[in-house]
Amino acid sequence: MLKPPKSPMGPLVVMGLNIILVLYVHTSLAPAFPEMVEFFDSDYSVISWVLTAYMVSGAAVTIVIGRLADMYGPKKMLLLVFMCYTVGVVLAPFTQEIYVLLALRALQGVAVAVVPIATRIARDIFPPEKFPMAQGTILSMYQGGAIGPVIAGVFISLYVAEVPTDDGGTTTVPNDMAFSVIFLVGAICSLLIIAFMAIMRRRALKMGMPANK
Repeated sequence: MLKPPKSPMGPLVVMGLNIILVLYVHTSLAPAFPEMVEFFDSDYSVISWVLTAYMVSGAAVTIVIGRLADMYGPKKMLLLVFMCYTVGVVLAPFTQEIYVLLALRALQGVAVAVVPIATRIARDIFPPEKFPMAQGTILSMYQGGAIGPVIAGVFISLYVAEVPTDDGGTTTVPNDMAFSVIFLVGAICSLLIIAFMAIMRRRALKMGMPANK
């Protein structure tokens, strides 16, 4: 069991931000499907796996990650899961092949295990009478997925290009940067959260608190 910190609200905020970011990257790609079909020269049946691969991967590894958290500690597994997720979102904007993107999406899907790990950590660091509040806060972060399509819509409207139409006119469509920026924002936020987690760990060590689990 983890030793409760003096103020458990800090870890709770970090875990909440983790969940919001994971859901942001998952939901924000849906508005970019038309541009991805053109960019990867594929069809919607293949592009739809961008979302499916993420959820299938998450469902497959969550039980395994939960068991590893019992064996090696939830803090270590939370950091490992989020590092895998960060690698996936950092590399995704630079891929030129749809199947490479699907593989990276499967790697990102490992982060679905953040929710049970966060719940386990909250159970350890909060007193029993405050755990329902912490659990409710963590689960409420699922609403953060709603910001994904909104932010993606903004990026898609900003990164557009004019293309000719059959009747001799022009129309605007998202350009190649539209879906790449979605991943880049997620990557930057992921790196910031990892840095914040590292800072919190260093502070815990300076205060004499165990940080090995």
